[in-house]
Amino acid sequence: MDLSDGCFSISIPRTRSQESKQLFQKVFTEYEIHAKFHSYTHVIYRRYRQFSALKEQIKCLIHICIPGFPKKSLLHNKTPLCIERRREMLNLWINEVSQLDSAVDILLQFLEIPDQKREAILSQRQKECKMSSADRCVAAFIRRLNKSDKNSTKAVQKFDNEFFEIREELSKNAIWMLLNHLIPLCGTLVVASKALDSLSKLLSRDRYRFYTDIQEALVKLDQEHLKSMNLDLHLLKVFQGDSAEQAFQICKIIDECMARNSSSHMFKYILNNSDEAFQVYSTWQSQELIPSQELIPAQIQTKKDKSDWRCLNTNNYPGNMMICFRSAEDCFETRSSIFIESSVEKILNLILDTELRLKWDTYISGYEIVKEYEFLKHYLVWFSFPSEKGKPVDLATVCTIRIEGETTYVEYSSVKTPLINNRLGYKRVECKRSVYKIKSIGNDAERSSSFPSAYSISSNEESTDSNRSVGDCGSKEEFLCHVTCKTQMSSELARAVCSEFSEETSHYKESLQNLKAMAEQKEGNMKTIQKVNQLRDALDRKVQKERRTSQLGPFRARYMK
Repeated sequence: MDLSDGCFSISIPRTRSQESKQLFQKVFTEYEIHAKFHSYTHVIYRRYRQFSALKEQIKCLIHICIPGFPKKSLLHNKTPLCIERRREMLNLWINEVSQLDSAVDILLQFLEIPDQKREAILSQRQKECKMSSADRCVAAFIRRLNKSDKNSTKAVQKFDNEFFEIREELSKNAIWMLLNHLIPLCGTLVVASKALDSLSKLLSRDRYRFYTDIQEALVKLDQEHLKSMNLDLHLLKVFQGDSAEQAFQICKIIDECMARNSSSHMFKYILNNSDEAFQVYSTWQSQELIPSQELIPAQIQTKKDKSDWRCLNTNNYPGNMMICFRSAEDCFETRSSIFIESSVEKILNLILDTELRLKWDTYISGYEIVKEYEFLKHYLVWFSFPSEKGKPVDLATVCTIRIEGETTYVEYSSVKTPLINNRLGYKRVECKRSVYKIKSIGNDAERSSSFPSAYSISSNEESTDSNRSVGDCGSKEEFLCHVTCKTQMSSELARAVCSEFSEETSHYKESLQNLKAMAEQKEGNMKTIQKVNQLRDALDRKVQKERRTSQLGPFRARYMK
């Protein structure tokens, strides 16, 4: 039996591509719609034009225009980003339609639900669902998840707050539905730690007195379902947060229940056959230890005093390049920005690919993807840097890819995991956080005037940036992206790598210029670009020297000569 506040739920979980049977074959996208009513599930596929016709039908018959419908796009409407964004908007919109009593009948006809089921749904909506307060919390949680995948963190947080205030007994049906929706979230990157924390509370004797019902239902679930929690990644501390402790407790419950049922040999299978995770679990269990909680690096603050920032001279560089830096109390921060005429996918590939990264990024000496989790958009990455003093240093980081509309984020943060061992000859340090932000501007930008400034550090810098023309970047390419990178280094890493960060430091300039050149398919001119960069840096140093000399006065200037 399905649970929802109206006993009827609808969602658009995925899409598929189909080829037209017309003379000129054309690939189009269909959206998979799931309509659930108690134990009945109805699946149907609809195109965007059919959704548009439904919107017009609702507007004509009941004179209501429901907001949130995705607009029609003539350009780039077949890209994965556009299709995914349209699916999310249609999912929200069709859920809004299902909440209107006057539009439900039209919606059910659009879904081609059989007459008997349609009459049952319409009659059920007129009655009040008789559920307990705890079951209603579960129903509201499922409804929020069905509305949007992006709000899963808020949905889990709200369920956690509401349910553990009531702490009433759940019906068997509610327990099954709750576990079926909560367990997949435990293996989803964005909400994994929060979902696992809620599940551990439900299984804890101290937090929920009916915990035995949850434990019995958990061990009866399909093993593939339990695998989707990715408990091995939680034990290895791949996920950000302090979820290793909760994962250890849940593993103990599953292991004990399987031992009672003589199926303990399947426990390692639930850990995705990970020898490292099984070894970590066995060590903690034998020593009766609880994994230590590790604090997540503090996020880069956005509201700080802008007067502390200093900017390098990048006036002679194309792409409206800007590089700023400052020393804070416990870290060293850098900000860099450049406009690149290329697609988001190509720039993303240059940042992630091992061979390509070493070609353009002159700031690092080593880059290796140790482990890749495609289904999570999640990578374990090893970096190395040539230290100016003493041993070269290296980093163990977790890379996370996040897409929000037309902006793609690539975030690196330090992680302690046995999957990335200490390398011989390197000193292991930590980088608090480094975020690449790739924003697609497209071909709608005003290219004839000027680019917007990357940062607003001071009024003088804003006026300087506004005078930079777009001529440096060209205007023939179809794509235009604004790439920014914000890095917050630990003091130990900053001392090893950035002991002197000044106009003479050209690593950042060279790296950004190389990234722009490779993204715009100018790899053949890399040596020429490097020579030009060296000449520009020499010119910058000469200008700085003349500026310092002029400030000393005529007598001391002659004496220095």
